[in-house]
Amino acid sequence: MQRVVFLLLLFLLFTVIVGQVTALNGKIVFETYHHRNDEVYVMDTNGGNLRNLTQHPARDYRPDWSPDGRQIVFISNRRGNDDIYVMEASGDNVSNLTNHDAGDWQPDWSPDGEQIVFLSNRDGGINTYVMDADGQNVRRLTDYPPEGEFADGPAWSPDGEHIAFEWVQALGSGIYVMNSNGRDIHPVSPPEEDIRKGHAQWSPDGEQIVYFAWKNHSAKFSNMMLATRVRGNIWESKRVPLPKELALNTVCWSPDGEHLLFGAGDKEPPRIPFNIYRYTFRTREVVQLTDLEGWDTIAPDWSAHALSVSLEGNIATYWEQIKTEGK
Repeated sequence: MQRVVFLLLLFLLFTVIVGQVTALNGKIVFETYHHRNDEVYVMDTNGGNLRNLTQHPARDYRPDWSPDGRQIVFISNRRGNDDIYVMEASGDNVSNLTNHDAGDWQPDWSPDGEQIVFLSNRDGGINTYVMDADGQNVRRLTDYPPEGEFADGPAWSPDGEHIAFEWVQALGSGIYVMNSNGRDIHPVSPPEEDIRKGHAQWSPDGEQIVYFAWKNHSAKFSNMMLATRVRGNIWESKRVPLPKELALNTVCWSPDGEHLLFGAGDKEPPRIPFNIYRYTFRTREVVQLTDLEGWDTIAPDWSAHALSVSLEGNIATYWEQIKTEGK
């Protein structure tokens, strides 16, 4: 009995340790910009082992991991206009999913890996669309006209039931949530005069949405905001305490919800290229992960698949060792 209790305590202790160690495991895919060209890169979560996945003279940007970590969807203009492409995590076997004469942008994979939400102006206005993961069965979710209001930055909720997006209006823009079929639209953060709100991303538990708020007609993203669900469709927002000298651009969550990754540069000259930073909620620590001289690095996406495989694999392996030694 004592041996069983000891082994159980040892297993629980190891689970905690492994959880702490592997919380920063996995891979981060991101976008670089250098000499008028964008490329898709991948790196470890500490900023090491950088590797160019696309290596193409066309623009390749805004990557997003598939839920199983085996594929990456991204945008490229290698056909002359912006289309949505997919490739293996190694960068191999690139294929065009949309192949449309209109522009297609900002793809985001559904949690079950079966669909991709994206933006397109194929029907005149900039609207939100969804398609199967193989590019088939395209459906429009929003219905904005060619002039005036439009959609931006769609992001799927972790349960696959909702999509957050920016609704750009004459007054400004707000963060909204709709059902995955495009119905029942309600505000998370309503529009404010002369303020843009965008780059919304769900927390892994679906109870928070991080987004940016900045002055309209300004490229200097000012504040990172965190909306927390109070009840039902009621949300409350507060500012994430980041250094005020940073100009923000693109954000994502870590798979465990403990960190945020974001692209940022200096608001004031002399201009320093954008880099990717990690913010930790518990300590409020900001760590710079990239430092490519003369290169902008933005649009990170953290692979959840690599985290879960590492955690389960390490625990299973060590538990087998414990059982063997306890015989």
